[in-house]
Amino acid sequence: WLVQNFGIGSAFLPFWPGPQYFPFLQAISVAGVVLGVGFAVMEFLQLRGRVRAAIGGFVLLSALCFLASAWHTAGYRAGAAVLFVLAVATMLLLIRGVFSGDTSIRLFTLGLAATMVGGGIQAFSVIGSGVEVNRLAAFAFPIGSLLQAAFWLAALIIRLRGEHRVLHELEGRQAAIMWATPDLILVIDRQGICLDYKQPYATRFFVAEGELLGKDMATVLPTETASTIRRGIELALQQGDLQSVFVELPVADSIHHYEARIAPNGPDRVVIVVRDITLQKHNEEKIRRLAYFDTLTGLPNRQSFLERLDRELLRARRTNHGMALLFLDLDGFKRINDTLGHSAGDCLLQIVADRLQGKLRAGAFIARPALDESGLHFARLGGDEFTVVLPDVDTADTACMVAQRIQAVLGLPALIGEQEIAVTSSIGIALFPDDGDDAATLLKHADTAMYYAKEQGRNNWQLYERTLTTRTTTRLAIEGDLRKGLERGEFRLFYQPQVSSNDGTVVGMEALVRWQHPQDGLMLPGRFIAVAEESGLIIPIGQWVLDAACRQVREWQQRGIAVPRVAVNVSARQLGSPGFLDSVAATIVATGVAADRLELELTESILMDPEAKRIKGLFRLRSMGVHFSIDDFGTGYSSLSYIKRFPIGTLKIDQSFIHGLPQDADDAGITTAIISMAGSLDLDVVAEGVETAEQLDFLQRARCPKLQGYLFSRPLPHEEMEAILRLGRITLPRKGAAE
Repeated sequence: WLVQNFGIGSAFLPFWPGPQYFPFLQAISVAGVVLGVGFAVMEFLQLRGRVRAAIGGFVLLSALCFLASAWHTAGYRAGAAVLFVLAVATMLLLIRGVFSGDTSIRLFTLGLAATMVGGGIQAFSVIGSGVEVNRLAAFAFPIGSLLQAAFWLAALIIRLRGEHRVLHELEGRQAAIMWATPDLILVIDRQGICLDYKQPYATRFFVAEGELLGKDMATVLPTETASTIRRGIELALQQGDLQSVFVELPVADSIHHYEARIAPNGPDRVVIVVRDITLQKHNEEKIRRLAYFDTLTGLPNRQSFLERLDRELLRARRTNHGMALLFLDLDGFKRINDTLGHSAGDCLLQIVADRLQGKLRAGAFIARPALDESGLHFARLGGDEFTVVLPDVDTADTACMVAQRIQAVLGLPALIGEQEIAVTSSIGIALFPDDGDDAATLLKHADTAMYYAKEQGRNNWQLYERTLTTRTTTRLAIEGDLRKGLERGEFRLFYQPQVSSNDGTVVGMEALVRWQHPQDGLMLPGRFIAVAEESGLIIPIGQWVLDAACRQVREWQQRGIAVPRVAVNVSARQLGSPGFLDSVAATIVATGVAADRLELELTESILMDPEAKRIKGLFRLRSMGVHFSIDDFGTGYSSLSYIKRFPIGTLKIDQSFIHGLPQDADDAGITTAIISMAGSLDLDVVAEGVETAEQLDFLQRARCPKLQGYLFSRPLPHEEMEAILRLGRITLPRKGAAE
């Protein structure tokens, strides 16, 4: 700014009064004008960074020219020539310093240099000669000025064309970006009139192309949507910053979700970028469902259930009402999974969820969608565990009524594939605030009550009582002691003989585990097997029983004792564990026992296991000599077709059928049928639980070949069993004799 004003002011120097011998003031004034215009052009050409260097250079150049003129006037022509050469050199250095720029900068510099050369020559001639300029010098400055004007005009044209090209390219890039985006872009004034728009993919938005321009948004959009956008426009114009609103609009046969980002564009209009976020919303909903809903059944999952329970507890405290929590577990679900396969188990879970949500009716309580604000709220915690939240329940009777209705609905036969299954459940009930005032406590107590329901025979419901906590604590203590018992070797094997129904000859024996507890003494399996099954400890315990039985048989054989087959119980969980069948073969090899002395008692549910690999493993063991029997036959779902698929050699009639003999006609008929069927299939039969001479007489007349029970012997430690083996037989009591 100072340089430009100095240049303009120097134009008045020719009118300044001064000594007649100083005519170069005219040259200085012209040079000042040139400098002012030059710096103005430099500003336009955005050469601000080089102005300081140019000012210094031109001051030095002017000083050299002044000294050269003064010396020339004084007669020092040689010195003046040297100074003029230095001035020209300075000018060349200035040119070199700026000549590395673009074309417009170079042309500007060349124009400035032409003017300086012309002016310098003319001034030097005038001052140096003291007479009229010669013909060449007279044209030096005008020619330089014309060249300067031409160069500067060319520089301006080039710069303007360059800026126009850059602006055009920028607009092209912006247009490409705008047309590449799938968003709808609108320019709308304060009144809601569309001034401009860009809609590359019309089918993705709520209006067809051409229906926007000049239209009031209130006439194009639904009233509620238009009001929402109008509020966003007013807020953006008032606050002067970006606003976002979300709207839903019908497109074709579905609802689309949109985000409208509103940015002010002047005092009375805005730019709105509308993005279709329908897919994003759908993905968010999928994520939400994965986070809060069970993918198999569609019921709320554990996380969703806990949040729901917290909300219901908060509401119950606020309204001073009670609440009930039901904890439901399917009975025998693992058996169905193990026998019919996991796909059948999944199908059953879906049936249960459908019945809970859609078919349950319990007095005034109607099963509505799982997240309805009233009625029952269902959830699947995992596996075969479900929960039901009953809000506004002030008495246990209502909760018990709902539990009964749930069991009635779930108890209806369920058809899975070609198999019809009767579903039963065990339900535990905890009440707020009596049984707990927080979610964790209520859930724990309902779970405890559910386990008590299972202990009471399954297919029933139980209310939580404080004494149940002690039972749960006891179960946990048993589990801990079982682990320690395995480490300490506290388990013992007892043997119960199996005898011929003809003469009492010992034809086999069953190995039964006992636990020599350090505090509670000798414990029967009924006190710890259920805990072992639930905790998974049945697998190492079962392996110990197998190893111990094989070692004992081998020891008896080495001592010359005739040993019949020893039967070892194998649970479904054992058989389903990886590597179990291989471990049986390894145990036989390791102990050196004859494989035909070992019999594995399988549960009846195993017969429905479709896994070919497991069946193949059983046949491999049978080829080694191992025998197989079905324990508690007649209590499950097995049929003759299933028996034929497995290498089964013996059926053991469950003692529940033997107990009613001979008075109970049903038990007598079932027992007789099993014996007859086994004979036709060339299968051996053992009747378990024989305790009276009347039962013995009936079984002898029914031609049951083998018998087992307290009538002949209780389970014995190996020392006492050895004595019976040495005798080889047990005297059969006569009918009517005391036990």
